[in-house]
Amino acid sequence: MNNYTIGIDVGGTKTAYGLFDSNKKLIFKNKVPTDPNLDGQTFFDEMTVWNISFIWHY
Repeated sequence: MNNYTIGIDVGGTKTAYGLFDSNKKLIFKNKVPTDPNLDGQTFFDEMTVWNISFIWHY
């Protein structure tokens, strides 16, 4: 079984996230606009959906 790490950078205008393998090699990355109108819970709920959608590929 492979080990992966998710990195997330939440900024005022964009949220970037990536998937790293056990050698710290970036194997997937994406960025989406940060919606300043979302409350914290809704933001993290959406972020979970983003992460699940790309994790299934690996």
